[in-house]
Amino acid sequence: MISTMEYDFKIENGVVSFPMKELPNWYGIEDVGFIWHGQWSDPEIEYKSKRINCYIVEDTMWDRFKEDGFCDEDLFGNYMRENADEVRELIELAMEV
Repeated sequence: MISTMEYDFKIENGVVSFPMKELPNWYGIEDVGFIWHGQWSDPEIEYKSKRINCYIVEDTMWDRFKEDGFCDEDLFGNYMRENADEVRELIELAMEV
């Protein structure tokens, strides 16, 4: 995902440029970017030019994952991708607060 909030610094062939930073997709969801701040700070997700703490959405989806009868942590990523519309709705709700 290409960030709409953060620039990168690049030098190619002696030319300096500031393109928008490319973020990894959060759980492989195309339009949700993942921002890692290191192990001492909570990661964030970027969606529609806003950023929120990723645990707000991740914890809710984890609870739903468990309620749906899943217990294998390795399947959680697939669950997130299969429910990407629900993830986006939760992100939008969290951004309203």
